[in-house]
Amino acid sequence: MVKCPKCGHVFRARARLGEGTRKKLLTLDTNKINLLEVLGEHVDEPKTVREIQNVLYRKNVPRWRREDKEHATGGWNYHDIQWILSILVYNKLMTMSLDLKEGFDGQQFISEPKAPRYWMTEKQRTYFEEVRKNNGVLF
Repeated sequence: MVKCPKCGHVFRARARLGEGTRKKLLTLDTNKINLLEVLGEHVDEPKTVREIQNVLYRKNVPRWRREDKEHATGGWNYHDIQWILSILVYNKLMTMSLDLKEGFDGQQFISEPKAPRYWMTEKQRTYFEEVRKNNGVLF
């Protein structure tokens, strides 16, 4: 919750942890398909954003930009992956962990979120395969 410094009105400025960026998708672009493929291949354990970024770099997967007409040239940075994952979580194409480290240190209550981990369930994986066969169109 955020308080406006001028009028004092209290409002929610961002989505709660785990809600994801609220953007309803109709189709998946190449960047989102690449991220979902990485998570679909590595089903043994949930991955953090850094681990996903490392897999993309190791596999030399370039990032597509709007101005790229024929060849993708962009590199993946942490924030690009984070906002794409957030959109995919909101559209229920993947799952995100909500781990909190909570405790009392003697003087105050401490609540620190751990780095979220992302994975696909079996149902999400089969749905993604159908979407990929349909050229990224969600149904």
